[in-house]
Amino acid sequence: MNAREDYEQYEEEKYGEYDPQDQYDDQNLGEEYEEENGGDTENGTSENMGNQSSKELLSKVRKWQWANPLIEGVGPTPRGGHTATLSGASIIMFGGHYYGGKQKGFIYLNDTFVLDVNANRWIKPKISGTPPAPRYFHSAILAGSRIIMFGGKGEKGMVYRDLHALDPSTMTWYQGPEGSGSPCARYGHTASLVGGSKMIVFGGTDGKNYFNDLYVLDLEIMAWTQPKTTGPEPSARMGHTAMQIGGNLLIQGGFFFSEENQKAAGLKQGSQLRSCYLNDIRILDTETYVWSRLRVSGTPPLPRYGHTCNISGPDIVVFGGWNEKSGNREKIEGADTSKTEYFMVLNTDSMTWEHGKYVGTPPLNRYGHTCTSIGPHLLIFGGWEYSRATNEVVVLRDLSLGAQGQKDIGDKKI
Repeated sequence: MNAREDYEQYEEEKYGEYDPQDQYDDQNLGEEYEEENGGDTENGTSENMGNQSSKELLSKVRKWQWANPLIEGVGPTPRGGHTATLSGASIIMFGGHYYGGKQKGFIYLNDTFVLDVNANRWIKPKISGTPPAPRYFHSAILAGSRIIMFGGKGEKGMVYRDLHALDPSTMTWYQGPEGSGSPCARYGHTASLVGGSKMIVFGGTDGKNYFNDLYVLDLEIMAWTQPKTTGPEPSARMGHTAMQIGGNLLIQGGFFFSEENQKAAGLKQGSQLRSCYLNDIRILDTETYVWSRLRVSGTPPLPRYGHTCNISGPDIVVFGGWNEKSGNREKIEGADTSKTEYFMVLNTDSMTWEHGKYVGTPPLNRYGHTCTSIGPHLLIFGGWEYSRATNEVVVLRDLSLGAQGQKDIGDKKI
C-alpha cells in the first residue's frame, strides 16, 4: 500500500459517530448581531493594503469571545463539507457528509436547513424543484436573489461538474445549463462572486488530479470562459480558502498530493506528506487576471486545508483546518489557554500574522466547517472534530470597542 492509499484509508477510518449536544449556553443571536447591508504586489510588497487610516479602523488590539448560543428548533445532523450562505438575516445550509459506521460508511446529504439569525431558530423549509444529488465539498455563492452551487463529491466516488440554483425566498431548486467550456468535475475548489455578475472557480481535485486552473462563469448569460492568467500563480490544491477584497481575490492554504513526489521520496514519506499541506498566499487581480504574491510578517498559520478565512474589520481571521499535527489528538495540559494555533489573525494594518486574543473556552479544532461573517462577528457551524462530525454552533464575538461601527476592508485595494 503506497502513501496515497495510506492517506485515503486514514481519511476513511478517522471518522466516527457523534452524539450532538442538545443544549447550548443561553445566548441570543438576534440580540447580538446586526445585519450589515450594505504597492507593487507583483514584487510582493503590501504598501497599498491599508489605504484607510488607522483612525477609521478599530484599535489594532482586538479581543474576541467564544460562545455557544442556544438555538431553538431541530437543527441539521452532524456534518462536514457542507456550505453555508448568508441571505438577508438567514444562513442557508446545504449538503455535507458524515461517517455512519463500518456498515453504512459515509452518508452523503442533500438536505437544506435555514438558521434564522434574528429569530435564533433552525427551520427545515419545504423544498420545491429537484435538489442536487447528495454531496460534500461543493461550492455555493449568493448572486443577486439566487444561491449558485457547483461541483462536489457524492456517493460511490461520483464527482460532479453540474450547476444548480436555489431561490431562498421560495426555496425552489433550479437545474443550471450544461454549457460547453465548463470546468471538469471537481470538489474542494472555491467559488467567488466578483463584480456582482461573475463567479470565479479556482482549484480543487477530482480525487486523482489536483488543479490550479481558473474559470469564470458569466451569470448574466450563463457562459463559462477560462481566461489566461499571468504572474506567479498558485500551485494546484484543494481545501484552500478564497476571499474577495476589493477587486482582488486572495487564495490561502490547501492540500496537494503528488504520486510522483511520493515515489521519489523513498523512505522519507513523513516529510513528503508534510509538504502536501500549504500555507502560502496568492492574490489575483480580477480585472487583469494577474497573479501576485503578498508579503507578510509574523508567524503564519501551520500549513492546512479545510479551514476558513473571513474578513472582520481590518483583519483576516483564520479558523480550524487539518494540518500535519491534527492527528495527534493529545491535549496540552498547563499550556497558555489564551491562544491557540487554529485561531490566527492577519492584521492588514501591519500585514502581520498573530494569534487571536480571546476570552472563553474555544471549541475543539475542526475542519470542513463553515464560518459566516455577521457584521464583525463570526458564526461557525459543523465540521469534523478529529474523527467525528459535529452540528455545533459556535459564535466568535468581537469585543473591541466600537465593534458595531467598525469599517470593512472589502473596498481596500491590495
